[in-house]
Amino acid sequence: MRKLLFLFIIPIFFSCSKDEAPAAPEPVTLTTNPAQNISGLDAKITGTISSMNGVSGNIGVCWSESPNPTLADYSAASGSSTNEIVSIITVNKSNTLYYVRVFAQIGNEIKYGNTITFTSQAIITSVLATDILTTSALLRGYSIESANFDIAQRGFCYSTLPNPTITNNIRYTSGGEGYYEVTATELQPNTTYYVRPYIKEDFGAVHYEQEFTIKTTGYTGPGGGYVAYDKGEFTNGWRYLEINLTRLHYNYPTTWDAEWGCSSSFLGQTSTAIGTGLENTQRIISTCGSANSAAKLCSNAVLNGKSDWFLPSRDEMFTIRKSLLGVNVGFENSWTSSEISISSAYVIYYDTFNSEYTYRDSNKSYSWAVYAVRRY
Repeated sequence: MRKLLFLFIIPIFFSCSKDEAPAAPEPVTLTTNPAQNISGLDAKITGTISSMNGVSGNIGVCWSESPNPTLADYSAASGSSTNEIVSIITVNKSNTLYYVRVFAQIGNEIKYGNTITFTSQAIITSVLATDILTTSALLRGYSIESANFDIAQRGFCYSTLPNPTITNNIRYTSGGEGYYEVTATELQPNTTYYVRPYIKEDFGAVHYEQEFTIKTTGYTGPGGGYVAYDKGEFTNGWRYLEINLTRLHYNYPTTWDAEWGCSSSFLGQTSTAIGTGLENTQRIISTCGSANSAAKLCSNAVLNGKSDWFLPSRDEMFTIRKSLLGVNVGFENSWTSSEISISSAYVIYYDTFNSEYTYRDSNKSYSWAVYAVRRY
């Protein structure tokens, strides 16, 4: 009996060693790496597949504004057929948090990797409204080029109601990247406008940036005059130019006007630019010996409790005059603080032939109207 039992066991032992089943393949693991090269709406997404064994279809990236994106959301195929996944994706919204993960088709199943997040950036940056007048404003931006589409238009849309679109008022320029500017015109004075930058793709898709507001000028300022110019931001201690329409003079009612002064000497170092009227006025007062001058009239004025008035530069007064045409406010021909030569300085006057304001030189000893301006 012992011998028979031994013979029975031996065949069973060898039979098991010959028919042993092969080891099962290791499960495929997908890994999503952190987003790279984020620029505007674009981002580079990479990932890895631990083994291509069993991968039988597409591999790529999917994304959504909600966690755990799937192929039912947005997706892009990978640029590689190896176990490395590489995709440059373009999302729909700027300044938005997106959830992203890689995927692969394994048999009849779609398998996903871990989820990562990234926040898209602005496609138009450095947005600013400048030179805001009663009926117009200069709108500026900087556009970023996209890796996945060409830009046909770069512009701004605006309305008196929130969330404007390109079906409202628009101003735009050609496509491309970098700085651009457009002028919004035919605006209403003393009115708040909602403005949104946008770009339009060659194929028609439109992408909007966050809206901001501007208020056109033409309202009453702290000095009892008209705010006619808004440079869009506070720099060098001021943002707005206000003009008081009280005509300044020395010998009222004998005369309504005044001389520029210093008609026999050249002061120099006065400017024509916006933002230089106060400095011009201070230089004239400190170097001009004339007892009566347009600059001193403005500097000595106290209007509506304000005493920080000055004689405006050529471009300040010219811009103020053009702006206030939008509220039907007119002026007499008047001095500026911008000197030309030993005997002349700039006057802003109304050209009746061409029906427009312009400027010209005038002898300093002539009398013209004087209006005071302040900045704040």
